Amino acid sequence: MLSIKASLLLLYLRISPCVIFRRCVKVLLVLFAADAIIFSVLALFQCSPVDRAWIWSKPGHCMNRELGYRCQALLSLAENLIVIALPIPTIVKLHMPRRRRGLLLVVFAAGLDNPLHIALFPPHLSAQGAYLEFSFLLNASLDIFERRTRDPNRVDQDLGMLQAIDERLSIWGWETGTGTKFAAVVDMWGKEGRPISRLGVKGEDVKPAFKALQTAYIRLLQNPFYTPDDHTPAAVQSGRGRGGEITSQRFIDEVKRIGDMWRPGLEKV
Repeated sequence: MLSIKASLLLLYLRISPCVIFRRCVKVLLVLFAADAIIFSVLALFQCSPVDRAWIWSKPGHCMNRELGYRCQALLSLAENLIVIALPIPTIVKLHMPRRRRGLLLVVFAAGLDNPLHIALFPPHLSAQGAYLEFSFLLNASLDIFERRTRDPNRVDQDLGMLQAIDERLSIWGWETGTGTKFAAVVDMWGKEGRPISRLGVKGEDVKPAFKALQTAYIRLLQNPFYTPDDHTPAAVQSGRGRGGEITSQRFIDEVKRIGDMWRPGLEKV
């Protein structure tokens, strides 16, 4: 996400001759870079000792990770809104038809990630505010997605564990060859509120679920009545799209089946 925001700001520098506007863009570039550095350092040294972050049984203490990720998600959301809103005054003043100015605004806003589908499972299905909470957590993981996809040592679509939120929750990632991202938040306490595995969750445990999700998404794309371009932010904001999220009941039911069936150690979902 940082690279996307930086590329948009650099584009703003190229197309605008306004001195004040260019100064604002440069200030934002510095602030966004500082934000990325600060959160990276905090993520690296969030526990004392450092390896307490992944060795939960080791004595020590950690920062309030949930609060940190919430702050990161809110700050990232605010930065996205600033990047979108920044060119609006300049575009509004352009001497061109209103429709063309509106399309320009859509073009500037179209580079952000939008969720195609979010599914919750017990015990979080009926929890108050769970949808918003997990939306924040997934949004906070987008920067890690961006870094993992550029890793030269990456050999397949599996991005592994993106981040451990706390001793209970962790986020795992998968990206298809076309850039579609899948993220799974694993709750170590399970549906019944007790640990699902004494050995923890490994990458090999999550792979079958991601493969099943990718198969379900491929089947959705094979549907002649489903058009992926109708679900992009540009299509939705221009009125041409059918909504940001997937509405196919067959796909939704398959995701529910995968989530209900998955458990550590399962070789095929």
